[in-house]
Amino acid sequence: MAKTRQNPPERMVNPAPQSPDQMVKDLPLLTLIREAQRRADQVRPMLERRPAAPTPGSLDCRVAVSNLVAQGLDAAAKRGVDRFAISADIGRLMGTGSVSKARLDKIAAPSQEGFDLKAHELPAYTLATKDEGLIRYLAAQCGLHVVTDEDMALVELGRLTQANSEVQRTQAQLLEAITRAAK
Repeated sequence: MAKTRQNPPERMVNPAPQSPDQMVKDLPLLTLIREAQRRADQVRPMLERRPAAPTPGSLDCRVAVSNLVAQGLDAAAKRGVDRFAISADIGRLMGTGSVSKARLDKIAAPSQEGFDLKAHELPAYTLATKDEGLIRYLAAQCGLHVVTDEDMALVELGRLTQANSEVQRTQAQLLEAITRAAK
């Protein structure tokens, strides 16, 4: 009895070649980009809103800054970096020698008025503690957001995607105008 060769099941038959446009549409990255665009469209109105004008005294954030410094120092301690190392690192980064641990302790204590982290010390503090909480808080008080280097890639991708959408929209409008003129 001779066996006849059967055609492979339908699922195993190679589909017809796809156009480059179709292949690009099927990429998961494009799906992710489209989803990111959809979410950005939902979030954009919230980001465009300006915070209410601050009321007198509402920006006295000395206690909040002190508490955030304490939290940053505690988080660093949990990673094995003590206040002595942080104070030395701040001084080294600023090129001023060591900032005393005692001063850091006083900055981190809300009850110690007159001991504040100075604005020009904030970058060194942020890098020494590897804690972005304080700088994010201060930016938020001004109605701003901090974007990290990692986030910048997403921001740039969003900007390019938006520019690409605008180019595609313009191309479609031109094609439509050419088609109408040809009739």
